[in-house]
Amino acid sequence: DQGVITAAMDINSISPITYSLFVQCSDQGVPVLTDTSRVLISGTVTGIGPMFNETTYRFDLFENSTIGYEIGRVLAVNFDPQNQAPIEYSTVGNSTYFIVGENTGIINLIARLDYEQQPDAEREFTITIFATDNLGLNNSVPVVIILQNINEVSPSIDASSHAAAISENAPPGSTISSLICRDSDDAADNLMPSLTLLTNLTNTPIAFEMGMSQSLGNLVTRSGLDYEDRTQFTVAFRCVDSGGLT
Repeated sequence: DQGVITAAMDINSISPITYSLFVQCSDQGVPVLTDTSRVLISGTVTGIGPMFNETTYRFDLFENSTIGYEIGRVLAVNFDPQNQAPIEYSTVGNSTYFIVGENTGIINLIARLDYEQQPDAEREFTITIFATDNLGLNNSVPVVIILQNINEVSPSIDASSHAAAISENAPPGSTISSLICRDSDDAADNLMPSLTLLTNLTNTPIAFEMGMSQSLGNLVTRSGLDYEDRTQFTVAFRCVDSGGLT
C-alpha cells in the first residue's frame, strides 16, 4: 500500500525549513509485523513574494523642497532562491505629491509643499508602496511622510499708528499706539514671536505696557504731556520669532 504526506497547516517561512517524522507500516497478520522509517523533509517555502526590511517607513520632508527631491528609499528582498528576478515598486495614495522609482524604490517629490498652506490634518501623508516580483507576487508597506516647517519669513510689527498724534491734554494712561508682533511661521506651529522695547523711556512722559501675550503691547502716556517742552518722541521696538529672525 502507499501513503501520502501532506501539510496539516499553512507553512509561512522565509528561511530554509526542516521537518523530521517517523512513519510506521504494519500488516494484517497474526502476529502483526511492523516496520518504522524516518522521513526527513527539508526545503525553502516559495510563493510568498518580496519582503520589505521595515514594517513601516517614516521620512521627514522640509517644506518648499524642490521638485525631484529624494525623500527616502524603501527596500524589498525576494527570499525565494528560485526567483531572484528584479523587483518592481509601485505606489498608491497621494500621487499628487510623491512618486516611487519602479526599479529603485526611491521616493521623489513631484509637487512643492508649503507648510503654512497645508491644514494641520494634511501635514502628514501616508502612502502604500508595493513590491512585485516577476511571478506577480507582491507585498506592501506603509510609508509615512511628515512635512516639517522651516523658519523662512521674518516677523513684522503692526502698529495702529506708526506716526501717532496725541493731545497734550491727554490724561495719563491714554493709548498712543497699539503694537502687534506677527509671524506666519510661528502662527502655523501655534507659537508666538516676542515684542521688545529698545528705547529707554524712564525719564519721559510715555511708557510701554505689555499686552495679554509677549506679542502685544501698548504705548501709553505716563504723565501729562507739554507741547511747549517737547513735541516728538521716537520709540524703537524689536520683534523676534521662535527661530531668531527679527
